[in-house]
Amino acid sequence: MRIEMATLLAADGRDWRQADADVVLTILSLVATPADGIEHIRSRHAGNRIEVVVFQADEFASGDPGIVQELISRAENLLAALERRRG
Repeated sequence: MRIEMATLLAADGRDWRQADADVVLTILSLVATPADGIEHIRSRHAGNRIEVVVFQADEFASGDPGIVQELISRAENLLAALERRRG
């Protein structure tokens, strides 16, 4: 297995290179075999930063924009829920 960075987005959706937000989403793909099954989204708090790690099967490696967008959407939804909980 190998880990590849897919994209890094600021919490407000801007590209990370233009980000000044405290919270940055780190979306990583753990490229595994299809037998490894469904992706798992986990979050880890580190100070003011929340890192969201997305584990996805080989389909991610295809670069299919629909899959990438779906992962980004799921990660953003999770981030929003975590932010609401943090209040």
